[in-house]
Amino acid sequence: MGVPAAMSAGSLSTAATTQNNESGVQEASNVQIGSNPRWTMNGRLLVVLPLALTLAVLSACNGIDKLPGTGSSGGALTVQFAQSPPATMQPGQSVGLEAIALNDSGGGSISWSCAPAGLCGTFSPSTTGYQITTLYTAPVPAANTPVTITATSVTDSSKSASGSVTVLFGTPGFSGAYIFSDFGFTSTANGGEQGSAGGQLSADGNGNITGIMDLNSFGTVSTLSLTGSTYAFSGGPRGTVAGPAGQTYNIYLTDPALNLLDPNNPTGGGGALLLETDSANTIGMAIPQTTSSGTLTGSYAIMLSDQSNPPNADGGFTGEFTVSSGTFSGEGDFQGQGPSNATPIVGPLTGTFAADSSNPGRFSGTITTAPAFPLGAVGSTTPGTEDVSFYVANDSQAFVEETDSIAPVFGVLEAQPAQPVTTAMLKGQYAFVVSGYASLGMVGSITLDGNGNVTGGEADWSQNGAYSPMTLTGTYSLDSTGHGYLSLNLINTIYGTFPQTHGITAISSSHLVIAEEDQFNGLTIGGVGSMDLQASAPNFSASQVSGGYSFTLAGYDGAKSANGSWGGIFTADGVSGISGGIYDTSLGAGLSSMTFTGTFAAPDSFGRGTLDLTNGMSYAYYIVTPEVLRLTTINDTVNTNTVGTAANTGSAFGQGPLSPPGAAARHKAGEHQRRPTPAISTPDAKQRQRNLVGGSR
Repeated sequence: MGVPAAMSAGSLSTAATTQNNESGVQEASNVQIGSNPRWTMNGRLLVVLPLALTLAVLSACNGIDKLPGTGSSGGALTVQFAQSPPATMQPGQSVGLEAIALNDSGGGSISWSCAPAGLCGTFSPSTTGYQITTLYTAPVPAANTPVTITATSVTDSSKSASGSVTVLFGTPGFSGAYIFSDFGFTSTANGGEQGSAGGQLSADGNGNITGIMDLNSFGTVSTLSLTGSTYAFSGGPRGTVAGPAGQTYNIYLTDPALNLLDPNNPTGGGGALLLETDSANTIGMAIPQTTSSGTLTGSYAIMLSDQSNPPNADGGFTGEFTVSSGTFSGEGDFQGQGPSNATPIVGPLTGTFAADSSNPGRFSGTITTAPAFPLGAVGSTTPGTEDVSFYVANDSQAFVEETDSIAPVFGVLEAQPAQPVTTAMLKGQYAFVVSGYASLGMVGSITLDGNGNVTGGEADWSQNGAYSPMTLTGTYSLDSTGHGYLSLNLINTIYGTFPQTHGITAISSSHLVIAEEDQFNGLTIGGVGSMDLQASAPNFSASQVSGGYSFTLAGYDGAKSANGSWGGIFTADGVSGISGGIYDTSLGAGLSSMTFTGTFAAPDSFGRGTLDLTNGMSYAYYIVTPEVLRLTTINDTVNTNTVGTAANTGSAFGQGPLSPPGAAARHKAGEHQRRPTPAISTPDAKQRQRNLVGGSR
């Protein structure tokens, strides 16, 4: 029998029972260490024995020969780990370690060291007393790095114990399997037509990527192997990716506890935001692929987007379907071509899917809508079919990528509950973001009363040279499948009052996908996005805007008459300051960067505040949770030299355990609470960075 080595005389209870073993020798069958039932063996009733008998039993059981500080018992001084190093760690992460010096008459102190010297991390403190842990913090290496950790007796430096840990390359949150999707626009010369891509990848923790990608470059389709792709980080959440055919990206990491698609969902996994920095200037995201055996099963909400086909117009589609043996069926709607201002087209949705045996997690299939999305005419009943790939992260989330030349459509699937969400279940304040090429980039917050009425709200709207805040009223409804409509009356200083129609599909009572489905100034409007419950409404405060954020934005640069994409990182102090930020711009001609510093204004009762930067840019933000903000431009003198002519919309997400020392604590009493911190985290893990999501219209 064995007894944990980390025992001291003061921690031994005087309780044990004995029984005869097969040789007739009595041995302990129950030993309890202190008051901790973890050390109660066999779970039997304990009988009190003198302390001396307990020690004798321990000795007979090959336990401790001699406790520290009590002189020599004849046993040799030895060192062993009580809390050993883990097999692997992420760069910059910390873990508690403990070592015990047995038979040490000098008190049992331990000195900590590691190799390779100067590249192996730090210990706090570097010398510990008996049964005292040290906090080991891993380095930020340039590649996977094996580290040897040594615990040495202070009394006798010839006695030590060693363990090893491999510190993984990269930053916390980016290694393993992911699915990804990205989209973007080009210049107005071709109507701002969109390109998109979807795929799955595996990051090996050492800077190498493998996987597969479907690329739809303005209707030209190809399937590419990702083998040979690489990535690199320099110790922070901002890194780079080099793709298989000359593609280049910036990558911005997010909190590993976040669900990037569904911010109120407590089962996350984090992921990363993507900014393409070559001629395509797309933005996107990668989310963990938690199983390679995932498939489509049950009911799903679907959102599809075709930005600018035909030129200078959008197509946004929402709906739902139920899966049955490799096929699915349901309903969906979108605004087709035609003169009507707000006439959504509702029709049947069907499809097929089959597993790609060479790439587990990837499925090939079709989606059929009537009328055909995205080019169906108003009132048409003629169906149309798209070839697509489905990339499945798990049984509840997947990305969609069109793989024919009809249109560069991309999309999202999210599992619905067994009992669909009803109109009455949608109650409270919801933040939303909707963006597209011809769409007006809009973020805002609305109040739903559970009876189908939008009783109030406010929003910020940015569109190619015009910015206007607005107030909102309207109605909403869901049918028996959780699919329905949100009709808003927008009141603003530029256009007065006008209606706006959105298709919505509920994933839960706190999360919906949304697509605008109307026309404006002769353009078909079909921007897409999401609508999420603001759990802490109306009690918002500046302290909720705190820590590090990663963000991406897409939209239009009026000064250069070009579409573009933006991304970056920044840190908010929870009071009014923004610091440590980088603002990356991709306009199809390479990457340019500038600092992202300034101030922010505290949010109002709708969760709305502003980010005012020292370089002249201003954004409106709306809090979904303290880790997710929706953004849109309200003033940009850098990209446009004219107030409001840059229409950039997107989101920001918290970065979690990457937060810098001293970042303000994010949650006060009564405020929105975050998920539990992972077991291995940085010393200031409770002060996590957040991610920002933005958009433009």
